[in-house]
Amino acid sequence: MSNRILLSGYYGFENLGDDLILEVMVQQLKALGYEPVVLSENPSLTSSTYDVKSLLRTNIPRIWDEMKEITAFISGGGGLFQDATGLGSPIYYGGLIEMAHRRKIPIAFFAQGIGPLQTKIGRWMTKRTLLQSDLVVVRDVKSQALAQQLAGKKVKLMADPVWNWQPKAALESNGQKRLGISLRQWPQLHDQAIQHLANCIAQWPKIQETGLNLIDCQAGADILPLAKLEKLLKEKQIACYWFMGDNCVQGIAQTSVLLAMRYHAILVAAKLNVPVVALAYDPKVKLLAAQLRINSFQVGNIVSLTLDALLDAVSDANQDVIVDLQKFAQKGFSYLKAWLTAKGATAQGTDSPGV
Repeated sequence: MSNRILLSGYYGFENLGDDLILEVMVQQLKALGYEPVVLSENPSLTSSTYDVKSLLRTNIPRIWDEMKEITAFISGGGGLFQDATGLGSPIYYGGLIEMAHRRKIPIAFFAQGIGPLQTKIGRWMTKRTLLQSDLVVVRDVKSQALAQQLAGKKVKLMADPVWNWQPKAALESNGQKRLGISLRQWPQLHDQAIQHLANCIAQWPKIQETGLNLIDCQAGADILPLAKLEKLLKEKQIACYWFMGDNCVQGIAQTSVLLAMRYHAILVAAKLNVPVVALAYDPKVKLLAAQLRINSFQVGNIVSLTLDALLDAVSDANQDVIVDLQKFAQKGFSYLKAWLTAKGATAQGTDSPGV
């Protein structure tokens, strides 16, 4: 029997969070002796970055053929089943699970967040997917409750896989430390809010000497608000330094304080012991801030923020909480290992870090 496992997620889009999820997934599966095959928007980049076989995620005939050779199918991690951005996501990811089901391949719905699901079709597709999956492990309590409501079966819980990500030693270097910021497009982050942020940043201690790190966490999606901020700061003679793609983590490591909207930017900052203030645009960001015992401000209230409020809000994430979240993330991989073993999936080795 093959030891290949097919992985489906939002991979190959140069998104910080999903790239780190994939890094952890590949590391864990290889340590267990499996050969990950990754569906990606950019197979050549994914293959070279993670040393895996990768297929174009939209080449459905090729994926159907590949399914003849795999021992299991894993959908996740990430927030794949939501219809806030349209029905494309649940239909695409649900369709892949339907294909695996028809091939009679063991299916894991793994390390996912579910919702929002605002349409009947989105809820129906997610319910069908959950019922077709042999193992269901989600990354937050809200998703667990929704999954159990939809599918009427027990759903396991874990923390985000990125809590098991191990920073490279090179990130420990003592380079120039600057204030950093992670923004994303959002209706409440309008021009007036960005102007107000620029005014606050322009008063930040020593900002004229050090400049600002712009952390672009998703290629093509975050550049617009960051570029608007850069333009305003350049008018105030404040230098800006861009970090995107593979360099995002390095940019966060070279940050003295991070102001962040992106969930995984906050998570990475916590892992790297970088003080952070969360700019909450979504309940998951507010929840993460509460878990880490750091301060957060609603994006909709940015226009009323003051420099003093921002400075007073700067704090380090609670290290005991981080250790607990790492253990809870690893618990999910223990579930995965036990499931693969029970399904008789063939592997070349059996050792996994921390399992």
